Amino acid sequence: MISLVFGSALIAACALDRSGSQIFGNDNSGPATTASVGVGGAAVSSVSSRNSSGVGGATTSASTGMGGTTITSTGSGGAASSSRASSTASGMGGMGGMGGMGGTGGTLNLGDACNNGGQCISSFCQDGVCCDGPCNGDCEACNINGTCKAFPLAFDDCSVIGELCDSGGMCACGVTPAPSNNKCPMACTGGCDNAYDTCFIDCSNEDDCKDSMINCPAGYHCEVDCSGTTSCAGNTTINCPADYSCSVSCTSTDACSSSNMMLNCSANGPCKLLCDATNACGDANMNCGANACASVCMSGGGSLTAMNDPQTSCGFSQGNGC
Repeated sequence: MISLVFGSALIAACALDRSGSQIFGNDNSGPATTASVGVGGAAVSSVSSRNSSGVGGATTSASTGMGGTTITSTGSGGAASSSRASSTASGMGGMGGMGGMGGTGGTLNLGDACNNGGQCISSFCQDGVCCDGPCNGDCEACNINGTCKAFPLAFDDCSVIGELCDSGGMCACGVTPAPSNNKCPMACTGGCDNAYDTCFIDCSNEDDCKDSMINCPAGYHCEVDCSGTTSCAGNTTINCPADYSCSVSCTSTDACSSSNMMLNCSANGPCKLLCDATNACGDANMNCGANACASVCMSGGGSLTAMNDPQTSCGFSQGNGC
């Protein structure tokens, strides 16, 4: 409350004590109220604005009366700044929007018929069914249950003639199936290896197998040892086993030399002829299949005729002048 007095002694009971001094209190909350009148004189006071300041600020008010007392009060630790003349406020920025949810995949289960991966929960459609993986290797396929399976060793699913599926699931030359035998056939005159995988045919003595037909037993790799002189010459014919490897070694003079000597490789099994002696394979004939086929002539082993040289990636390899 503020009173202005001109030329009279008006006492404002609500603001004065007997000594004529205004009573002010200290307020830790910031603002202070100002009013004063001097006894016996005219008080002069200016209207002051109420201010509050932030932490560490101070508000000061003063009044002066003629013949009275000047009283000052100070507040501290006021609230955030504000004034009667103006007001400023700042707000925090709004929160960013949330991203949308990803789309859902297909609805078909493993083994269900499909046309594309987008129809399958697994996202893979292979061999006409929803599969548990890409299953796009040379030697694998997705079965009716939707499980990707590798083909057995030496399975023929390769686009190139002569190549078969190897143990790593790839198409390759020179691949043969794994024999699963538990005995050694009588035709294996040189015995078998410990695993009964390979049959050895012994023609190590002179003329041992001359003018004969040698049939390698089915289901075994076959190795024919023509190490005796003319041991496999004349009208000798050697027939290799289907799908399995076949190797004929002519390692003595004229061992396999004859225009009537014939080595018949199988259609899908790898085949090799070694000629390592003087004229060991002179004029002999080698009939290759589609798988890897090779002749190696050493020490003047003589020249032979490859009656069938298929143009495949496996092909026929004729080395050292054979």
